[in-house]
Amino acid sequence: MTSLAGKGVSIIVQLAALPLAIAALGPERFGVYATLAALLNWASIVSVTITPGLTVQLLKASAEKNHEAEGKIFASAFFFALGLATFLLLGTQILFHATGIQGVFGSGLLKFKDELEHGLLILSVFLAANIILSVAEAAQAGYQNQYLQNIFLSLGNVITIAAITLIVRARPTIGNMIVAVYAGPLAARAASMTQLLWCRRYLVPRPGKMSLPILRVIVGTGSAFILTNIAVFCYQSFSVFWVGRQIGAIAAAQMSVCSMILNVSGSVLIMFTQPLWPAIQDATARNDYAWVRRSYARMSKLLMIYVGLTALALAIAGNHAVHLWIKNGIELDTASQFLLGLYFLLVAWEHTNYSFLIGLVIIGSPPCRFWPAH
Repeated sequence: MTSLAGKGVSIIVQLAALPLAIAALGPERFGVYATLAALLNWASIVSVTITPGLTVQLLKASAEKNHEAEGKIFASAFFFALGLATFLLLGTQILFHATGIQGVFGSGLLKFKDELEHGLLILSVFLAANIILSVAEAAQAGYQNQYLQNIFLSLGNVITIAAITLIVRARPTIGNMIVAVYAGPLAARAASMTQLLWCRRYLVPRPGKMSLPILRVIVGTGSAFILTNIAVFCYQSFSVFWVGRQIGAIAAAQMSVCSMILNVSGSVLIMFTQPLWPAIQDATARNDYAWVRRSYARMSKLLMIYVGLTALALAIAGNHAVHLWIKNGIELDTASQFLLGLYFLLVAWEHTNYSFLIGLVIIGSPPCRFWPAH
């Protein structure tokens, strides 16, 4: 229920924030912001090397009530995330200053050079902080306390919509847009970290608790997700960046709107699949495969009904929906809206099945060995 409420608030915020942001910045400046944010979204791949492994390991240690192991697992993940975030923050700044704005974004966005340089620094800091605090979100999932994370994220989304309404509309710059969009989720993760460490003092990270063998297991689990997340970055974020670099800011704004439609439509799936996979992992550890099988049959049927209806609506009336929503010069032609609906149908089917594979801790091979025996 908190996942439903949290994601519901998130959907409302995204639907309300995008037209507000485009109206405040204008389609071109918003396209520049979208190009910058899309390029740096590759940093989210880094978190994936840590968070799934941390969740799985904490699930096991918590089931055994082994607080010492839980402390070592969390400390290992936290300090690894801290090191990665620091390295990426410094490395990104050095790389971009060596390459220059034109070398990265092309000559078409040079008139926004100062705003891009300022925004690059602000966004890099926010993303580095999010990498560090992502361990709290993974730990909450490991303790099956996603309801707390959902509550915090709901509050963060309220902060986001208020910030866009007040800050960006008062002073419409790319830097202010970054602060408005990323400050809320960062505050939510910080609150989640504070609550986690306050209630579970044995998790407070100390260098002496860090364990390289545990870290290898965590990173080894996360590495199974890297290829998938690189693909997600390429088809979502990098495509927006490349369109902005090669065609222009307006085209990047149009591409960003398409990505937002996919994200909002997919958020309904995530309401159910995100809190479900740790429960599947728990059931697997208890050899309750009958429950997993029933859950798979029920969720696949219900979710794909929604997916089919949404895909059909996007294919037939996607451009009309964008006109009603944005009202600011963003167009989708007939071929684009058809492909958008088809793509959502395919990726939603993949996501539903992949969530069960994650819960069964089977990433590289099909789970056929489970079903006949149980």
